[in-house]
Amino acid sequence: MGPAGQGRWSHVDRVPFIAPSPQLALTSPSDLLAAPLHPQLCQLIMEKFLVLLLIALAVAYAVPDPRGIIINLEDGELCLNSAQCKSQCCHRSSGLSLARCMPKASENNECSAKTLYGVYYKCPCERGLTCDVDKTIVGSITNTNFGICYDVGRSKE
Repeated sequence: MGPAGQGRWSHVDRVPFIAPSPQLALTSPSDLLAAPLHPQLCQLIMEKFLVLLLIALAVAYAVPDPRGIIINLEDGELCLNSAQCKSQCCHRSSGLSLARCMPKASENNECSAKTLYGVYYKCPCERGLTCDVDKTIVGSITNTNFGICYDVGRSKE
């Protein structure tokens, strides 16, 4: 008899299994499969499953993918926000078009000021350049806050 009269003990892979009653005779492997699982065995199986799942997730996370799916997107790929793009510019041509990652504006190209929304109609300037733009609230509301990229070190001509 097992502890506290719970039934007979048998060992399966060194894991205790408690038969539900003394009348249940475990004579073959098929009898073992037909018997209900003990709560301790269920808990042990669940713990091992969770450990294996965590290890699998850690390995999958540790292997870097050079091409991003959600972040680190290349130019031309669909985006929802500039933070997803390598270039940091998620561009759309109109309000109903799909936004795509685009390179930042170079010198003497059209640009827009930084936006809180993360999607641009004109990309901001490359590093080292400044966008000469109307920064008033009216320009933001009417979507006319576009300008031209210029180098601060050179004079505005």
